[in-house]
Amino acid sequence: MDILIAENFKGLISYTTNLSFIKHGKKNVLELWQQLMNNGARIQVHISVDGVHDMYDYVRINGNYQRLTNNFMTLKNFLGHKINIMFSPTHMIYNIYDFTNTFVELYINLGGNISPRMNILEYPRYLNIKAMPKKFKEIITHKLMEENIYKLTKEELIIKKYNEQKIALIN
Repeated sequence: MDILIAENFKGLISYTTNLSFIKHGKKNVLELWQQLMNNGARIQVHISVDGVHDMYDYVRINGNYQRLTNNFMTLKNFLGHKINIMFSPTHMIYNIYDFTNTFVELYINLGGNISPRMNILEYPRYLNIKAMPKKFKEIITHKLMEENIYKLTKEELIIKKYNEQKIALIN
């Protein structure tokens, strides 16, 4: 980034990050991005997320969902109105069944955009969603088609999430 700043770069810079850290060594990445934007560059950030809450912490080695959300809110508050921030969920066997909760959490509760680019874990292959037995694929397909979250309004998604939380409390 130092070279881009020194060269007065004015194009688009697109990052994919897990947003575990917003510092690189002693440098604050957000301040570097601010300098790039002051020079005329545009910044686009895709945040790779493997799940939410306990799922994120389980799947992401040394993951900490609270740290991710804190870093996201810092990013959003510092530069959110100036850059394009999108979530790019990474799908795998561990989290594909719970995708709706991930979608609702990232879109509704955190207020991010869901990227049209969906990441599928390629390695290790045994965690790739294509490695699931056919019966599980059918179950998950049915669940996702039944939920059809893309046709719900924001308010319907909030109600859906609230109802899911109520059911969880009952059970």
